[in-house]
Amino acid sequence: MNRKPNKGAKRRTGIGARITAYSAAVLLLLTAAGCAYENISAEMSDTELPDISLYLSEAESLRSEENVTVTTVSEAPEEETTVSVLNSDSQTISGDRASSSEGTVSETSQTTSQTTSQTTSATTLIQTESETSAAQTSSTEFCTDCSVPKADTAQTEAVTAAKPAASQEYDASFFEDDLFIGDSISTGYSLYGFFSEKNVFAKVGLNPSTALTKTVSTCYGNIGVGGMVSYTTPKRAYIMLGSNGIQWLSIDNMIECTEKLVNIITDVSPDTEVVIISVPPVTPEYDSTVEDVVVIDKINRYNASLNKFCRDNDLLFCDAASVLKNESGYFDYAFAEADGMHFKPAAYRTLLSKLQSDVMDYESAAAEEAAETEAEETEETTAQTEETDVTSETEKETEETSATDKRNKNDK
Repeated sequence: MNRKPNKGAKRRTGIGARITAYSAAVLLLLTAAGCAYENISAEMSDTELPDISLYLSEAESLRSEENVTVTTVSEAPEEETTVSVLNSDSQTISGDRASSSEGTVSETSQTTSQTTSQTTSATTLIQTESETSAAQTSSTEFCTDCSVPKADTAQTEAVTAAKPAASQEYDASFFEDDLFIGDSISTGYSLYGFFSEKNVFAKVGLNPSTALTKTVSTCYGNIGVGGMVSYTTPKRAYIMLGSNGIQWLSIDNMIECTEKLVNIITDVSPDTEVVIISVPPVTPEYDSTVEDVVVIDKINRYNASLNKFCRDNDLLFCDAASVLKNESGYFDYAFAEADGMHFKPAAYRTLLSKLQSDVMDYESAAAEEAAETEAEETEETTAQTEETDVTSETEKETEETSATDKRNKNDK
């Protein structure tokens, strides 16, 4: 006897095929994602998996339509993503249709089980690669200057955490009438927008010797340091030179050139207060690239000579290195650019805060000293005046007595 086709069986067969197709699509996408991940894992810190929300949505509709259960596992911790899979063990088909679709269900279950196993394996592979990549990325510091070795991240964090944070607060208006003289580090004052170009006389490669003769492109034209001081007549002139030349110029030569530079400034603008800033430190990675000289050691010796020069010539010496160093005496990684010598913006703010504080203390002390000197001079002048008055009075009395005695003698 001919039996009519079982529409329910066909429908379930179609559903099984669709489930199999969706599972296969998920596997293909995950496989593609794994291949792509291998190519870009060095540039990615987070694993990117394909968006399977559409497939899960479609599977959900199938579940409600044919009572097929889909088990969804919650998202795992960071760097891990567990993909929802079709669990053949949890598939249920209503009893009135089970007998007519046994072959189809068996085939679907087998295919789905294989797909699930492959999907889980692919997911596990991606998770393992993601964790490995994340661990490598977290322990690597990328440097923009390949000539300088990479810093040890663990050492960087430990040293930075151990050093108390220096103040970065300053008043920009305090420096509005001042002039900063320096090398490529000092160009950052205008490049980073701390001050106007009229406040900066700086050039890449400038050192204490070349600063005496080199011209710099400024807002006033291509001029030397004397011309810049003449145009601006600054209230204060800050000199920070020596990072260039520290490797080959002698300390005595740099001190001599610094003295000449101070004389140029004061000759052009006698009322300008000159402030000498110490040469900033370098990182150990930078130091290791220089042969025949321990850079940080020579910087320290030169700064000590600069300090003595300032004491001998009644100039303010600002020890910038004291707020930019870490516990090891090198340039703090929180302030240093990748090359180990130039400043991050935080270094400028820290230096400006130190400068303002030192200058205010210096000028306050100078004002008090001037006031005391003036008071002493006034007191001395007053004492001299009083002494003169007493002397004059005495002389007058003496003269009057002498005149009286003379008249008395004449009367006799």
